[in-house]
Amino acid sequence: MSESGALARLKRRFVEPPPGLDPTYHRYYAAVRYGYPIALAWHVLFIVLFALVGATPLAWINVASVAIWVLVVWLHLEGHLRTGVALSILEVTLHAVLAVMLIGWDTGFQYYLLVLAATIFFTPLGPVPLKAATAAGVAGL
Repeated sequence: MSESGALARLKRRFVEPPPGLDPTYHRYYAAVRYGYPIALAWHVLFIVLFALVGATPLAWINVASVAIWVLVVWLHLEGHLRTGVALSILEVTLHAVLAVMLIGWDTGFQYYLLVLAATIFFTPLGPVPLKAATAAGVAGL
């Protein structure tokens, strides 16, 4: 049974890099095409989790996070990798800071910043000094 229509186009968009994408970014494109949808799914789950434990402000924050991750996935599929990376860095940073402020250090959301700082070096964000400054800024929070 062959795939056709919208599902086939969507699958092709996830598998094939957008036209005109610099070939040096093809590996990053391939890796993140899984990471961004997983982040989106986690934030959908966070809405439910935070609502169930009574952390209503964080549930609403995650509604905004889901919208941001939908935009990040779209930017990625359109080949706007740097914009998607910048927006994802901003979302993870704000989410971690707000989660710690609202529900405390014991939840471990601050550790997302350390992982994010390391991950920045794998992005097409720009030259190494820019990546180092961004990573230091995130880790320093």
